[in-house]
Amino acid sequence: MTENSKESGGLKGELEPRSVEVFNDLKEFGDRMTAEERELKAQSKIRREAGETVKDQDFEIKAIDFDAGKPDQPALLIVGGMGPLAGVQAGEAAARALLNSREKKNTSLYQLTATPDRTEGIKEKAAGDPAKYDEVIRILEEGILTALKNVESKLGNKEAKIVIICNTAHNYIKDLAKKLPEGIEIVSIIESATKYLKVETGKSPAVNVAALYTDGTKAQKLYSGQFKKEGIKFDEPDEESQANLMDAIYKGVKAFDDKKTLEYGEKALEYLVRRDDITHVLAGCTEIPEVISVVKARTAIPGLKEKLQSLEIVDPVEKALERAL
Repeated sequence: MTENSKESGGLKGELEPRSVEVFNDLKEFGDRMTAEERELKAQSKIRREAGETVKDQDFEIKAIDFDAGKPDQPALLIVGGMGPLAGVQAGEAAARALLNSREKKNTSLYQLTATPDRTEGIKEKAAGDPAKYDEVIRILEEGILTALKNVESKLGNKEAKIVIICNTAHNYIKDLAKKLPEGIEIVSIIESATKYLKVETGKSPAVNVAALYTDGTKAQKLYSGQFKKEGIKFDEPDEESQANLMDAIYKGVKAFDDKKTLEYGEKALEYLVRRDDITHVLAGCTEIPEVISVVKARTAIPGLKEKLQSLEIVDPVEKALERAL
């Protein structure tokens, strides 16, 4: 029988989920993710029509769990909410993977929407003000500990493999690890994508990656540093394309505004039509798969749809989930 309970009590603190839903049926868990995506879009539309700016922190912290009856093995903990759409899409991806797997795993999506903007934290720290950077660390630390308590309370698991659904947040992992208890395993989406592309490069020296990510990820060389170390050939967008990519992420996907996602996404990705040497696209921000999906479905720019269809889109979240599952 499926338990679908929403609760307000239990775990204490500002980062306690406002609601917890537990499903015993995997298909219903996946369907709930799809419904949650619709709800997020509907809430965002109301805010936009009221003239409000939509941001991650506008949405409730919540948990959606799948109980496979496997409390004796590590659960999968997906820490999302950065933004909420990316978290839900990671939950959907996990549900699909589990449906196709013989081994099921207790799984929890924890939408940590209270996390401050990660790129702003990096930029402000570089300018000499570490306050927002430190606040991101605090929220991630307390949020993860809260989510682990939820996993133990609702699913019975004392251990979990954690996938944080934000590329830029991985800049904080080293400092975050110092705060967390020993033995907590975070499966890095940066490392997962890098390992995959290293294998791809080994198969063919022609591999050349269009590396797309936020300004924060770019500034901290989260991917570019690893790619250079591993001998992965890559190319970053020019300044104008990068600015449009940021707008597609923040004014488009994070605001659940498909028109702006298309408008800025086309401008950000149009240069790929002229690049016959590109073989792969790294979707190095969790909103970028959605940008590519919207542009691919709706663009009127000659050759852009066909170009995107011809390239392999590497989603670091998918690669990390494959490792975690």
